[in-house]
Amino acid sequence: MNVHEAKTHLSRPLEAGEAGEDVVIARAGKPIARLVMLWWLADDPRLTPAMREAIADPPTAVMVSTASAWEAAIKAAVGKLTVPDGLRQELERHGFDELPVTVEDGLAAGTLPRHHGDPFDRMLTAQAARRRLVVVTADRRFADHDVLTLTSPEECSPAV
Repeated sequence: MNVHEAKTHLSRPLEAGEAGEDVVIARAGKPIARLVMLWWLADDPRLTPAMREAIADPPTAVMVSTASAWEAAIKAAVGKLTVPDGLRQELERHGFDELPVTVEDGLAAGTLPRHHGDPFDRMLTAQAARRRLVVVTADRRFADHDVLTLTSPEECSPAV
C-alpha cells in the first residue's frame, strides 16, 4: 500500500494491523522504516546477501540497539509492524548482543548534523560512530553521517 492509499483509506491498514497482519506502507515503491533485526528474524527477502553474510558470520558480534527495540515497539503499538513475541529471547537465540543507550549516546545524537531527522536513526548513528560499529541498513541516508555502513571497506562489528 502506498502513502496516498494509506491516507485515503486509513481504516484498512489499521484493521489489517489489528488482525495481526504486517502492514507495510511504501513511498515511491520503497517500504518505510522496516527494521533489519525484524527482517533477519522473519527471513525477509529484503535482507541482502551481503547483510545476511555479515550477520551470520560466527566471529562477528552483532549488536541490536535498545533504540531499535523501542522503535519497533512504538511502531507495533500503532499497527505499522508486528514484533515477534519474545523478541529479546529470539535475539539471544540468534546470538545478537544488546547495545544499551547511554547518556553519552544521547549527547552525541543531539550534536549530529541534521542530515537525518529520525531520532531513532540519529541514535543508531551516534552509537555506531562512538563505538566504530558498522550500521547494517537499507537506508542510504546513514551515508550522510561519518558512520560506517555495511558497504564500507573497513571491518567492524555491525549494529542492527
